[in-house]
Amino acid sequence: MIKIRLYFLFIFLSNILLGFENTKGKRTEFTQSFEIGMGLGYFMPRTVFTNSQSFTISSLWKMTPNYGIRLNILNTALHHNSVDSSRNLINISPGVELTLKVNEKAKGYTLIDIGFIEDEKDALFIFGAGIKYRIKDCYTIYFELRDFHKSLGVPFVTFPRSQAGIQGKGGSKYLDFQIRLHYQIN
Repeated sequence: MIKIRLYFLFIFLSNILLGFENTKGKRTEFTQSFEIGMGLGYFMPRTVFTNSQSFTISSLWKMTPNYGIRLNILNTALHHNSVDSSRNLINISPGVELTLKVNEKAKGYTLIDIGFIEDEKDALFIFGAGIKYRIKDCYTIYFELRDFHKSLGVPFVTFPRSQAGIQGKGGSKYLDFQIRLHYQIN
């Protein structure tokens, strides 16, 4: 579990560091774009529910070529493993997307969202990574993996023994893989 968190933290920090382009001596143009899309996913709860298919509607407001504000709405039906009952799960999650420029058509990105789920009082922290591939000028396909955490564990180091630990209970509650098609509105 700690290795997964460190992996997501490494991806997040490397995207920030590598996402900055050398603009010394170059004239940069600030262009904004707005994307809206929908897609299908595979939702994997880490609790007493079975895996299910999900439907997603999302939007992305690209403020710069590397940073954007996103809103994701996910809907899925969760079925209990042992009891004959089900529940509808609706997740609304605003967040931030950080893009790493790989080449002209394919780009990797990381995301940080805060999710709100129906019938749950606490917000979920969502970390993810993905690849987006531009099909045509206006269409982009997204492949995205998101991990929902019920709380965050804060790492710390004790003094004078220099022992590392985590304060708080962190833990993955849901995992979601999505494939979406976005349309860019200029």
